[in-house]
Amino acid sequence: MIPPSPEAVELGLNTAEPATLVIDLNCAFASIEQQHDPALRGRPLAIAAYATDAATIVSSSREARDLGIKTGMRVFEAKAIFPAIVVREPNPPLYRSVSDRLMEILERHSPDILRMSIDEASMDLAGTPDLEKLGPEGVGLAVKRAILEEVGECVTASVGISTSIWMAKQASNLDKRDGLQRIDHTNLLGVFGRLRLTDLSGIAEASARRLARGGITTPLQFLRATPPRLRLAGMHAEVARGWSMRLRGFEVGGFEGVKRKSYSHSHVLARATASLSRARSTSTSPSTTTRSPPAWPR
Repeated sequence: MIPPSPEAVELGLNTAEPATLVIDLNCAFASIEQQHDPALRGRPLAIAAYATDAATIVSSSREARDLGIKTGMRVFEAKAIFPAIVVREPNPPLYRSVSDRLMEILERHSPDILRMSIDEASMDLAGTPDLEKLGPEGVGLAVKRAILEEVGECVTASVGISTSIWMAKQASNLDKRDGLQRIDHTNLLGVFGRLRLTDLSGIAEASARRLARGGITTPLQFLRATPPRLRLAGMHAEVARGWSMRLRGFEVGGFEGVKRKSYSHSHVLARATASLSRARSTSTSPSTTTRSPPAWPR
């Protein structure tokens, strides 16, 4: 174990060995469709909420993303970029089956797992034999191998490792193409130095503008911000304490629902298909899951 630097100690970073993993399926719905239908492989593909040009794209394949077609676009915008793009409506039962398989894979390594959404889950390895035997990186690689062998070559996952679910989510976001990344006290400052405020889960453009009022324009400034500075940005004391812990790698209030940076799959598909809404409602128990508190009161 690498000893913490003086700066890490001064800032109060969590210096524990990471044991939390977040597993996020890449281009989830599109890649699952490509796995299911070989004719779609290697082609720009968009999954849209409805079969109309005005519909919102909820997932796009790697090939589509390479062309600049992203989640949240309208279908007509995607066709303006690439007229031959393939557009499919969602297939919730297919996505749920892959989500269930992912949970089965994670259960082999820890009894403490949580489905964060239909394409994302977290796992706590603390006290498990695999943490000692394989280490968190080894478990992450084992999960990736199982996805390849049991789900298929088209479906990959980004794995983030850290000391809390929120920070592990930030790690998984660092490489969205089959990545395996770790954030701990040895590299947290370096990682934050490369990010924008809006790269942090829970900080949207409006939140970033409010933080800017207090002179906070970067994640490192956010990390180092004093309570008075956060109050200048309109942040309540309790919320500020939560962010102070979160940014230092500590778990806040048990599991916290990490908000997506992109257009919410569950929101769009719940509207588009009642069946996925039912699947989502049974996938995560309200008794064990709470949303991250908003940065500012609504």
